[in-house]
Amino acid sequence: MTDRKILSLEERDGYSLFTDPNLKALYDQLPEEEKNEYKKSGEYMYSKDYENTNNDLESRLVEAAAYINEGMKSGLRPSQLDEDEVKVMREIFGSEWYKKYYFDSEQD
Repeated sequence: MTDRKILSLEERDGYSLFTDPNLKALYDQLPEEEKNEYKKSGEYMYSKDYENTNNDLESRLVEAAAYINEGMKSGLRPSQLDEDEVKVMREIFGSEWYKKYYFDSEQD
């Protein structure tokens, strides 16, 4: 296997989300209240360490199931989940987990 460096969009295409003039123009048009809300959201998001440091398997399963659950509520179908995601859902919600989302099987 060869070592390949994964390039960011900025490295590959010279694009940066943070310096995009179109996005800056849209942001500048927002009311001050909305700008403050986005600023708070950004501060919260960037203050989190997204590396999973919790080694408790049960907690990790519950967290994974919560993310999958949100996807299912947003229109994801059981057949779109990968094998590991299906295993998580079976573990947390039981063998007929898909019925929770009004599907007849995992192949729907």
